[in-house]
Amino acid sequence: MRGVGDIQAWLTGPAIGCLGSRLVPTTANDSPAFGQYRPLPDGTGYEPWSPKDSATLSG
Repeated sequence: MRGVGDIQAWLTGPAIGCLGSRLVPTTANDSPAFGQYRPLPDGTGYEPWSPKDSATLSG
């Protein structure tokens, strides 16, 4: 992505399913981490969510 237009298109397109998500801070292997929860379609609560193709972080 490059520029505001690309970011807006992504946030209002493929990423729209994350609207209203909650991030819950925690730890994993003694490092900071978080859990992400997306709203249920019927609005009654949240469900755990993670990307199917997650990136590997190093460093």
